[in-house]
Amino acid sequence: MISYYNAGTQWSTKKGNPAKVDPENACGKNIAVQKGTVQVDDITARSKKCTDAGKKAITIDQYDAQSDATAAIVSGKDEAGLADSPVMASAVQQTNGQLETLGKAYGAAPYGYVVKKDQTEFAQAIADAVKSLIADGSYAKVLSKWGVQSGAITNPAVNPAP
Repeated sequence: MISYYNAGTQWSTKKGNPAKVDPENACGKNIAVQKGTVQVDDITARSKKCTDAGKKAITIDQYDAQSDATAAIVSGKDEAGLADSPVMASAVQQTNGQLETLGKAYGAAPYGYVVKKDQTEFAQAIADAVKSLIADGSYAKVLSKWGVQSGAITNPAVNPAP
């Protein structure tokens, strides 16, 4: 794997946070997530903490597509949602100000290009190409266009540690 970006989990809610969602205490809230993501495990564990403490469980609404989860937050069906930080940044951008991020991204880990283990020269060529994009400013320009600068890396690595 050749790293090119760091992403974590990011929450979002309607602009102004009218439901007063607190990611650290979302007990009793309706929360949107995309099926099959690490965020399902995250919100499930948060809901268990709520019920273990005698509070209301989090209602976890799982959607097949992130666009459906985003629409549920915009419509008010769900009070907040969580997704990978670049995915959520894009969702916020696509709603033209109807949503905002909530809190800071957490649990960051590298995104990477995957190649076969025996393709070490190819892997290094990819890492060098990403380094070149960083050096000439293209990398920053692309991240800025999509509003995901917070996950920028400065030194792509082959087989980075998580």
